[in-house]
Amino acid sequence: MSSSHSLFSKNGLIWGQTQSGKTWRAAQFLTECPHHCIFINTQLVHHVEQYAQIVVSDNVEVIKAIEQGNLKICVNYKLDWSDSDSYLQKVNHLIHLIFTIAKNNLERFRITFIVDEIDKYSSKHQCSPAIDNLFNRGLRFNINAIGIAHTPAEIHNKLIDASSWFLFYKVTENVALYWNKRGIHLDQLEFGHYEGYYWETGQLWLFSHNRPTTYKPDLPADDLLRSQMPEPDKMDNSDVPPEPTNLDSDLHST
Repeated sequence: MSSSHSLFSKNGLIWGQTQSGKTWRAAQFLTECPHHCIFINTQLVHHVEQYAQIVVSDNVEVIKAIEQGNLKICVNYKLDWSDSDSYLQKVNHLIHLIFTIAKNNLERFRITFIVDEIDKYSSKHQCSPAIDNLFNRGLRFNINAIGIAHTPAEIHNKLIDASSWFLFYKVTENVALYWNKRGIHLDQLEFGHYEGYYWETGQLWLFSHNRPTTYKPDLPADDLLRSQMPEPDKMDNSDVPPEPTNLDSDLHST
């Protein structure tokens, strides 16, 4: 299986210490993703913007950008970093809007939704309903989610359980121990500068600056790197998850 398939069609989580390269690498997904891609740039990291077609600051602009044909969108909410409630409301509302668009365009709309510092929206003990829906119901509407975090101790287990792949950059000893107990032996790996390891279905690959390369010696590189996006899966017509009741459902009020 090519990891390129899963990056943009299944849910995943990216782990790593500060300055390990995780956000920088995820930003490159904006250019590599073959369909719509939204990056919630929680920390307003400047280099994320260079990979996007357009940078917006509110949800009205996101929808306009999609309507105008932009595929790669960086969202920089102009909010105080300490105002977690406002961040959460904005992201919850945007997820609701994206679900609505996706449901109405199942045959021709696919989107990858990347959330930096996802622990800001879903802590270990409380998972935002919108983030929960994104990870646990999004795939049926051709929406796959990617979250970026430092450690599993920071985010809800629902998100970990709903993820099909993980991308590891340099982590702490405690994080390595956590994954060792789950059969992913990070303590046996050497992490180069801005290099990570991609895990899916029990196998690890070295994930380099530009593209995945083989880690398992018995796995031919051509098998790993061959990448044609699969046709969108047949999706049911389940209702779009309801927007949180504390949010104004009128798009133009945000």
